[in-house]
Amino acid sequence: MRTTVPDDAVRPSVAMVDPPPVLHWSSKGGAHATPETREGRTPCRSPEYGSTAIPHVVWTYWNGTPLPRIVDACLLSWRRHLTGYRVRLLGPDSLPSGLPPLPRGFALWAPQVQSDWVRLAVLTTFGGVWMDATTLLSSLPHTSASADDKMPPSPLSFVEALDTLDRPDLIGYFNSERTYDTAYPMLENWFLAAPARSVFMTHWFHTFSAMLMPDGRSDIDHVVKGVTIPALLQGFSHAPQYFACHAAAQWVMRQHGGRLALIPAELDAFLEPHSRGWDSERVCNWLCDASADGKRPSARPLTKLISLLWRPLEERLQRGDFHRESILGELGSASHA
Repeated sequence: MRTTVPDDAVRPSVAMVDPPPVLHWSSKGGAHATPETREGRTPCRSPEYGSTAIPHVVWTYWNGTPLPRIVDACLLSWRRHLTGYRVRLLGPDSLPSGLPPLPRGFALWAPQVQSDWVRLAVLTTFGGVWMDATTLLSSLPHTSASADDKMPPSPLSFVEALDTLDRPDLIGYFNSERTYDTAYPMLENWFLAAPARSVFMTHWFHTFSAMLMPDGRSDIDHVVKGVTIPALLQGFSHAPQYFACHAAAQWVMRQHGGRLALIPAELDAFLEPHSRGWDSERVCNWLCDASADGKRPSARPLTKLISLLWRPLEERLQRGDFHRESILGELGSASHA
């Protein structure tokens, strides 16, 4: 077990705790369409009126047992903070009935490709929220708008609010640092929220399915015409096979358009790792060591742990290299009590 040590990482400023901006993107699609964008502020809470079209179910996928301890900890954080949501952990043998038929060769695909197909299939069919299983949740800090409330907002209150107020086809995140063409922000796919049969999600699912070959590789050129892969994938063009699902989303934005509500990931779910320079050791220390200053563990309610981060975190949890009173210590100890 680790002793209490100070967190030497750069803490986000108080201003960063405020809700991040949201980019409202819309387009009719087509070669001559010009996307329209406007910036707003992410709501902290759902309005008291109206109802949401996005079901209160959170989907995720993992291929393999037992689950890594870091995944166990993340899922426990969901169940603690998403009391109004049903959490559905899917696997190759536990997919819900009603999905489109599995593609030929699905069982032999890489887990990441399986997960990409499943996320689009379940959201198109059933709607809800998709989160990768390596997403850590915490309670949302009080802001001036909610300081008098007895209970802090749910980490997914922004989904409920944006859905009620704007009814977009999709709520998600975009990677501003990987976006080179601001007319087409680079949509992330680790977090997606949409109503069932969303037009954008339907196009995305069918486009990605058309790219896939029986061996799980993607033939992007079979679908995408008139735009180069570097122009399509922008900052993700170094690994087109890995980011084929992203390529499909970019093609749908260009061909079919839609109405999207997108949050810059660097100001929200990537905030904590980004403020630490994506340094795995510093992120591990933040999550595995006891806080010396007693401050709240995270400035944002969602923290996405990319593979660069969750794999070393898994190693520390496996060897018991964490303080029981740390963020992951409390979750890891509870999930393996």
